[in-house]
Amino acid sequence: MATRSNLHITDRSGNALWIYRHWDGYPACNGACIAKHLKRLSKGYARQSGTFSPLINALLAERFDDYAGPRPVYEVTSGEHGDIEWLYEILCKGSRVTITVTEIDHDDNRKVHGIMSESEFRSFVAKEVWETIKRMRAYRKRNKRAA
Repeated sequence: MATRSNLHITDRSGNALWIYRHWDGYPACNGACIAKHLKRLSKGYARQSGTFSPLINALLAERFDDYAGPRPVYEVTSGEHGDIEWLYEILCKGSRVTITVTEIDHDDNRKVHGIMSESEFRSFVAKEVWETIKRMRAYRKRNKRAA
């Protein structure tokens, strides 16, 4: 089963773009990918101009390999998908970026995890990664006993 997500990225001029990710949309994976690219782009053109194009280019260059070969992780869309479980709203304002993370359940109930600065977002993602690691360890431990 896929964990779908959307990114809604807006620059300081109000230009916006929607990006969709079909797999691994939860913060421990998609959030980590976003945080990685934001950190890498933390200096230079993206910060000075307030444009989101370097971030968009970095995300659209992401690939994963499966039986069909390398495929794009992200795709540009015309709006929010109706079946997503996570929404990341990224507002680029020159040297400042804010990220709003929203979890959406199947009844379209929305839980906002916060409007975060980049450093707060990285901390949020790190916590989610750690929680995922703990769940995986517990799962392995349970299955080792059952074998």
